Amino acid sequence: MENLILGLEMLVIGLIVVMVTLFALALILTCFSKIFAPPQKAIEEKKNENRAAVALNASESADNIKPEVIAAAMGALLFISDTGTHAYNYPVISRINAVEQQGNIWAQSGRTKLLHLRQDFALLRRGKNR
Repeated sequence: MENLILGLEMLVIGLIVVMVTLFALALILTCFSKIFAPPQKAIEEKKNENRAAVALNASESADNIKPEVIAAAMGALLFISDTGTHAYNYPVISRINAVEQQGNIWAQSGRTKLLHLRQDFALLRRGKNR
């Protein structure tokens, strides 16, 4: 019985020591982040510069857009003009950034594999096996 009480005391003492240490480390990290954080003006200036750079990159790379992306955008515009509502409210139509992702062959192969698996799963659910 004495061993059980001793074990529970050690458990409680160890738990308290760990929690106090973690709390002290959290306070230290919070203080360091407030001391060494960059000023808000510098962060806002960087955001404005990035927005301008993205706008320039988007206009320069408009010639590199695939025909599929243009067709999807035209379909979304037709959908908006027919229904009179915003197309992004519907889960089928979403924003895509295909211009930035064209160069990554690994991402493209992953998406292709995912689409094939999705098709296989749909056919399996219908009872049609390949």
